Order: sequence, then structure tokens, then C-alpha cells
Amino acid sequence: MRRRKIGAVRELLAEKVKRLLTDAGIDFMPFDGDSLVPVSGYWKKQDVYRWESVGLCCRHEVTGRPMQMSVCGWSTMTECVRSKNLVLTEPDMPHMFEVDPA
Repeated sequence: MRRRKIGAVRELLAEKVKRLLTDAGIDFMPFDGDSLVPVSGYWKKQDVYRWESVGLCCRHEVTGRPMQMSVCGWSTMTECVRSKNLVLTEPDMPHMFEVDPA
């Protein structure tokens, strides 16, 4: 089975998300566009959000061990890439972040 190359939009979005996480002082493990995927299944039917991260990890503040982190967006990947001012918010759930154009 041939692996498809990840598109330029996902790569650009991954770079923007990395900058947002770095600016927020979050110590994250390396990732690329492969880690950002369009939502599917239940969440797509419910129209909750457009894309999410898969397999992203950050380091625990105390132990330094990797722990699961989630990043998602209400706007499409293309809208986020085109936006001049992306905003990273942390809702009530720890280690879950939303990325949206300001």
C-alpha cells in the first residue's frame, strides 16, 4: 500500500500550531502534518469541530513524562492557515486546546 503525501495545508497548519504552543509555553513532543486529521465518524455527524490532533504529546510539568494532548479547531484547516491571528484557547479540560482565527 502506498502512503499518500500529506498536503501543504496540513504542514502549514502544523507549523502554526507549533508556534502557538511554543508561545504559550507548552513543552510538546515533535509532530508534523500527519498528526492533524479531519474529524470523522460521530464527531463529524454532530458537527462539533472540523479537525483534531492524533498522537500529540506534551511533557508533564512535574514528572517530565509524556502525556496525551489534544488540539482541535472549529474552523477548517484552510481557514486557520489563512488567518493572520490564530488564537489558542484552553477550555475546561486540561491538555485540550482549541485553535481558531481571531
